[in-house]
Amino acid sequence: MLEAQAYSGLIRVDGLSISDVTGLEAFENISQFHAMNNALTSIDLSQNTAITRLTLRGNNVNFFYMIADGNDDLTCIQHDAGFDPLNPPNTQANQWAKPSGASWSTVACQ
Repeated sequence: MLEAQAYSGLIRVDGLSISDVTGLEAFENISQFHAMNNALTSIDLSQNTAITRLTLRGNNVNFFYMIADGNDDLTCIQHDAGFDPLNPPNTQANQWAKPSGASWSTVACQ
């Protein structure tokens, strides 16, 4: 647990067919999380308060919710082209929560 709390880099789990990110909350200080092309249906990053970039392409049509609104350092959330996080197909728009300073993007975050 202490090692997870101390880690402050990037976590990349692209294309691993994961459907759950239970345990990610222990990595409070990660700076980036990339989880492209998996089977995720939800993600809560409210405990990952140091995260600045989030990449979730290839999962979005499956999502029921994405919570990151307590992450004041988060500046960019990359999602699938053609997907509208303000009008997601599986749930209500307020289930996709981000901080006011973060932007949605369909291209790589800078």
